[in-house]
Amino acid sequence: AAAPPRWLAAPAIALHALLVAFWLGSLLGLRALAARLPAAGLVPVVERFSRLAVPAVAALLALGVLLAGLQLRGAGALLTSPYGWLLMAKIALVAALLGLAVYNKRALTPRLRRGEEAACRRLRGTIRLELLCVAAILALAVTLGQTPPPRALAEPPPPARVELVGPGGQRAAIAVRAAPGHPPV
Repeated sequence: AAAPPRWLAAPAIALHALLVAFWLGSLLGLRALAARLPAAGLVPVVERFSRLAVPAVAALLALGVLLAGLQLRGAGALLTSPYGWLLMAKIALVAALLGLAVYNKRALTPRLRRGEEAACRRLRGTIRLELLCVAAILALAVTLGQTPPPRALAEPPPPARVELVGPGGQRAAIAVRAAPGHPPV
């Protein structure tokens, strides 16, 4: 939330986190129901989940792109910085997660509608894989939070300034500027 402009970054991060929590909570609930309901009983649950998840995931992706743009300040930083490499790994896991969701919707939901119990077992398996992807995505998000983004490395920090006043009113000032990877001056 420290990326400028803060008025945009702070609410975007909060909404991004809220949508992640919604998706994760929904997946956990779907997993619990998939373990208990037969195929026919699971169809309305899966369809409702899908109706809610699609707009939530679209907003989640849009916010992710916005936040990445604020931190990277250019697509080249994806390939040239540790932050970019971690972000690309996160993007790959998000793509895998979306692939599993599409498989569930296009391949498994029609089989559930036909009452195929094997589709329930397969759905439970793909939900487990989705939860593993989410766990890895969250681990990468934490790591990204601890990694200086290219934005922070490109912006020189403001100098630290100390002003001294002698007994006769003489003034002297010292300014020190330090940036990651550079000696203080």
